[in-house]
Amino acid sequence: MTLSLIPHPAINGQTTSGKRHVDILKWITNDFYINNQHLIVSPHVRVNLIPEASTQAFILPRLGIMHSNAAPARTLAERLVAFWRRSDITGEAHLQISTTMSEQAMPFNRRADCNFKANAFVVDGRTYGAISLETEDNGWPTLDTTPWTLSQLRDIIGVLTCVNVCYPTSMWCTNPTRWNDKGIGYHSQYPEWSSYTGKTCPGAARIRQMDYVRAEVANRLAEFGRETGWQCGKGIAA
Repeated sequence: MTLSLIPHPAINGQTTSGKRHVDILKWITNDFYINNQHLIVSPHVRVNLIPEASTQAFILPRLGIMHSNAAPARTLAERLVAFWRRSDITGEAHLQISTTMSEQAMPFNRRADCNFKANAFVVDGRTYGAISLETEDNGWPTLDTTPWTLSQLRDIIGVLTCVNVCYPTSMWCTNPTRWNDKGIGYHSQYPEWSSYTGKTCPGAARIRQMDYVRAEVANRLAEFGRETGWQCGKGIAA
């Protein structure tokens, strides 16, 4: 498919001084924005959609859930996405955040099946779901001691900031207080997010970085709001 450069409708406007909302978002996030196909446009992310990208049910993002690969060894983004493409594999995430080039496998408005009950759920008659970010690591033996790198943090924060801006009625940058609450959490945080007992994903070192991720997303959202009039939960007034 051809990646559209048309911004998502939520950021396809401009300020009274003529600044484009999409350009402001790119400046704040180090060159990230979401297009009208619900995909990230960024020099740091390659779009590599799997077949489920056009068949899975539609969702409205309400949560961001962080994962870590925890494979026997380091797994590059293209190898993980190729794994998700296999017909015998039923789980996938929206993105793989790599230490080199990250990849998006599912659009943000489609269900991705690696969050158990949070894949899709109904609140007040609307179908929501979690945005899932898998992250590259050095393999499960070092998972608890390997933090996200600076480039991974850049991509995580950029992606989650864009999701908050473009889907403002559903997702916040806080720590979820229950499994179907709004916010940014990690895979082992609630049993409803994983069908595997005893799971520690994304590992102790990365769980310690979660408050930093939330704070940095909040800082960027505040800056975007100052520049555009955007408000959390309301978007940009027409």
